Amino acid sequence: MGPRLFKLFNAWVHNNECMSIIRNEWGLLGNSNGRVSGKLKKLKGALKKWNGEDRVTLERRLNEIEVRIRCLDDCSDVRELSETELEE
Repeated sequence: MGPRLFKLFNAWVHNNECMSIIRNEWGLLGNSNGRVSGKLKKLKGALKKWNGEDRVTLERRLNEIEVRIRCLDDCSDVRELSETELEE
């Protein structure tokens, strides 16, 4: 089995912190002897580290949102949801 593939998720691009890491790391890497592949490998490491730190927070937030969705779904079985609840 070969090395694990690196995936860049579209949601990361909308995250200001991620884009800041990309800009900073890319600038710090200099020209790497003109080898884009070398720069990409180093950037991959920085993004994997960032994602590892952020993943716990993201997973916790997703769990909280899923619980809230189930709660709103249960409430909608008993009563009509308010405008705020519908927007949520």
